[in-house]
Amino acid sequence: MLGTTSFTWNTAQYDDGNHIVRLYAQDAGGLESEITKNVIIDNTPPIIIVTSPINNTKINKDSIEVTWQAADNIKLDHFDIYLDEALISGNVSKSQRSITITGLSQGEHVITIRAYDEVGNYTETKLIFTYRTLTVHPIYIAVAIVAIGCTAAILIKVRKKKLT
Repeated sequence: MLGTTSFTWNTAQYDDGNHIVRLYAQDAGGLESEITKNVIIDNTPPIIIVTSPINNTKINKDSIEVTWQAADNIKLDHFDIYLDEALISGNVSKSQRSITITGLSQGEHVITIRAYDEVGNYTETKLIFTYRTLTVHPIYIAVAIVAIGCTAAILIKVRKKKLT
């Protein structure tokens, strides 16, 4: 008579890496069988770090280029990129290490980069930045020359540009 038995193996108590699993069976008549299987345990998520720009950056154009570094203890698989919690680029190649996002609206934004390994472990990092257009106010120079006898005085007034 054939039978099926299942077993759930909690790998959290084992180190990541190569392990051997042996399955042994014996039927009622005493016949035995054994199978050995090599398995790789991977409970460790990848590591990801944004290298540019720095967090809380302020930009004055509607695009931003983000670069990052990532690694995994076994094998990195892919990245997902989110802008303000909306997926904008999924299943990005594990060899890609930058993305340019265009068409930004003004205000604060959050870019999330999620790195996955081959078994689905993932970790994410977030980059917060603010996009504001640069409003340039003209520089006004007011010059007043006052002549008193043979002495002249010049008054110069300068207004600077500001970020709005």
